[in-house]
Amino acid sequence: MVAEPDAIQQAVDQLDADLRTLLPPAWQKQDSQADFDMIQAALDQMERAVAAGDYRAASSAHLDAYALLESGSEARLIAFAPQYIIPLEDLFWYGQGEHLGLAHLLERQASPQEIRPRAARWTPCWPRRWMR
Repeated sequence: MVAEPDAIQQAVDQLDADLRTLLPPAWQKQDSQADFDMIQAALDQMERAVAAGDYRAASSAHLDAYALLESGSEARLIAFAPQYIIPLEDLFWYGQGEHLGLAHLLERQASPQEIRPRAARWTPCWPRRWMR
């Protein structure tokens, strides 16, 4: 048995109305700031793992940060600020020239002193005004 399109639409509309009633207004706002906060949290976790000498955990946190970027914010960047894509890719992966990327640094088990400044570079390169 296949449901009628009108019945499906009615169920979706009812679910939407129920959620709007149940969820606090703050939860219903769309805000890409959460994307940045989650990416930053993953990079912070990566730095803590490097400081502890756990490069496997650091690599995992690095991949988590990139996955968060890739699954949300990067699409908005492509549309509104494509000039930031290559610098971000360089930062997360292997970099260019003297500016080594995080993947390269983690692969060679660089010290926290080498990784910290590179990880910190991600924050200023975000055009937050375009991501809202």
